[in-house]
Amino acid sequence: MESKGKIIYADDKEYMRDIYERIHKKMFNSYKPEFYESGESVKGRLDELVVNGNGCGVIILDNDMESGLSGGELIKEYSPKLGIPIILAFGDCRSVGEKAIENGAYAFVEKPFNLEYFCNVVNNALNSRK
Repeated sequence: MESKGKIIYADDKEYMRDIYERIHKKMFNSYKPEFYESGESVKGRLDELVVNGNGCGVIILDNDMESGLSGGELIKEYSPKLGIPIILAFGDCRSVGEKAIENGAYAFVEKPFNLEYFCNVVNNALNSRK
C-alpha cells in the first residue's frame, strides 16, 4: 500500500509510543508513522518540515515530556509555521488543552483517552488537510 503521508507521534513514555504504534497499525496504516521520545528530538523533525515542506498529515504531541520542551511549547512555535494539524495529548487539566487550541492546536485529547474518540479526532485532522 502506498503511503498517504506521515503521522508524527511524540511522547516520552515508551508505553504510550507502543500504544500509538498499535493504534497506528490498525487504524492509520496507509500513513507512515514516525515516533519521537522527546520535545527536542521532534523539534529537529519539525524544523525539517518547515524548511522542506511537509508531506505530513498530522502531528500528535504529548504535553508533558520530561526532558525539556513540552507539546504546548512546540505548538506555540510551530503551528503558525507548518499549517499541519497538531493534536495535543495530555493528562493534566483541561485548561492545558484549551491553551493549546488558543496557540494553534487543531485539537486536544485527555489521557487516558477513549480509543474511538482518539481515532475520530485523528481522522478529522487528516480529513481537514484534503
